[in-house]
Amino acid sequence: MGAAGRNSKALDRITGLDPAGVGFQDSNVDKRLNRLDATLVDVIHTDGMDLPYFGTLVPMGLVDFYPNYGWNQPSKDRSRSEKPDLEMDAKHHKVAQPSPYGGYISDSHGRAIDFFLWSVGHRGAFRTHLKLDGEPDVESAVHRIITTGVNGREEVTAEMGYFCDRFMDEQLAEKAQKQQQQGGPQASFAKPRSDDFTKYDTFSGCFYVHTNGTSPWS
Repeated sequence: MGAAGRNSKALDRITGLDPAGVGFQDSNVDKRLNRLDATLVDVIHTDGMDLPYFGTLVPMGLVDFYPNYGWNQPSKDRSRSEKPDLEMDAKHHKVAQPSPYGGYISDSHGRAIDFFLWSVGHRGAFRTHLKLDGEPDVESAVHRIITTGVNGREEVTAEMGYFCDRFMDEQLAEKAQKQQQQGGPQASFAKPRSDDFTKYDTFSGCFYVHTNGTSPWS
């Protein structure tokens, strides 16, 4: 989808569900998903550190969400490992045990799918005004959060999941209406996307989202 958006310049939105880290987070950078592949690229990071991991902590979107700091998602079901168990087979090769998601994908990696599906029927549940206090990197998580809207900072609230773009559109429309009522300059959000601008730029950043260990996730 990243390649499709990059070449066509026609996609309004791409949502990355814990995009692959191996082979992309520190190489093949020109081939991985990036913030300019659509008008809005939002990413949910859930399995970006602590071997074996399948996603990446590296920001790839305009808006990046880091549930529980983006790695090792909590689980109340202790019979399921958050990471696949590694064992040695008869030929002394490491093998991973299957996960509930099929194949050999960790629960943490598949949790991004859980969050997105659950958000469809639970609008507003994953809204957050918390950001990571820094930008994560390969195997380097950020474990500090800051609150937007304090110490002179502008409050920015984003919503992880299905309604991410709709919630932003509503906030932009409300801001434009207030400016019009106050007689100030009217904002225009119809400016076409360019290489360095989208109408959602004010929402850019790495957002922290706290979730439960099982459904209901929030």
